[in-house]
Amino acid sequence: MIFTRVKAWPGRRRRGCPGGALLWVLLALGTPALKAEPALAPALERFVEATAQRAALMGPVAEAKAVLGLAIQDPAQEARVLARAEREARTKGLAVAPYRRFVDAQMALARGLQSRWRSVAPPGMDSGEARAALGAVRRAIAATTAAQLDALVQTLPLLPRQQDAFLGALNAALAAQGASSEERAALGAAALALRFAPASQDGLAALGGTLRVGTTGDYAPFSYRASDGALQGVDIDLAEAFAEALGLRLAWVETSWPTLTQDLQAGAFDLALSGISRTLARARRSGSRFSLPYHVGGKTPIIRCADQARFPSWAAIDQPGVRAVVNPGGTNEAFARARYTQAGLRVHPDNRTIFQEIAEGRADVMVTDLIEVKLWAGRDPRLCPALGDTRLTYAEKGAWIATPSGDALAEVFDLWLTQQLGSGFVAERFAAHGVGP
Repeated sequence: MIFTRVKAWPGRRRRGCPGGALLWVLLALGTPALKAEPALAPALERFVEATAQRAALMGPVAEAKAVLGLAIQDPAQEARVLARAEREARTKGLAVAPYRRFVDAQMALARGLQSRWRSVAPPGMDSGEARAALGAVRRAIAATTAAQLDALVQTLPLLPRQQDAFLGALNAALAAQGASSEERAALGAAALALRFAPASQDGLAALGGTLRVGTTGDYAPFSYRASDGALQGVDIDLAEAFAEALGLRLAWVETSWPTLTQDLQAGAFDLALSGISRTLARARRSGSRFSLPYHVGGKTPIIRCADQARFPSWAAIDQPGVRAVVNPGGTNEAFARARYTQAGLRVHPDNRTIFQEIAEGRADVMVTDLIEVKLWAGRDPRLCPALGDTRLTYAEKGAWIATPSGDALAEVFDLWLTQQLGSGFVAERFAAHGVGP
């Protein structure tokens, strides 16, 4: 959700209201006004939201500065902000120079908003209120910076493929705050120039204290989102435990099945954990390797329970008139395109809702991993495995690890995983998410 307040504040101010500017700070952070385009990925929405929230706070800043007799531009403060930006960039694994450019563009936008605010809104507080308000609003600005940085780690891999939607959402959000077209263009260009810093050649030191893990968030029981949007699953638990064991911060990077390979090879994350099948095609990709497997399974069809007599075998499923459905980009689609010869096949873009297509009668069958079939058959009484525990393929799940700095991370992960398999921790995590390993 993106917030806007600047244009509404002047007409709603009550002169002499105690703590008036502080009230506007709270309103700026709590009143919804504009939604990003639905097509925008959640990580990009969060980044745009944080950027818009920051812009929304410039009115209270300008008002407090006017009361206290402070200039809008403070070179010493801006130098401190840029120095802090360098430290923050290194902590997050970002390239320093592009992040400094982004912060500089953001400060220029803030100066513009503050100048325009002063020209239309006379101060409405005393000096004591102004000092309190300025302290509160600066803490709120720091919170938006933290939110931006957290979102950036997930945002950068998405920008190349959602550039137009991102720029449109950012432009609309900042225009609603009163930013000029030049300010919006400069900030958008600076955002598109952001990138991760190149890895060093020092093994685990290349991680810079943060482990970036790519995940799709749409494949239960490995990686999925709870009703509140929080990531859950076996792979989420494994990543958290691995990062803790190494004493690293954990940063989630949003990816998708169609872009998983591209994102890994672009350096968007250090490893991917999302119920990823260890395939020869993936293993052949340069700059990467798979971990040892932590789950063995294979493909099998899921159908409506009412159709069990209709589909007793694969031969009965692959018939004209049968409506098969598949999610795009992964091994499910590869299997479907290779094995269906007569049934009709439709791609459904959202793996989180694809099982409803079968349960509600819009499709007849989907082939996916047996563990996912069992999970959804347990969740929805309308769904059943078509072939019981029979697997049509053999598959192993593993972490897909980027190796630009050598094999150090992969070797450490394999050692750690072997210990977790032997101790029973992995089996416990599968049981905790409703399935056996």
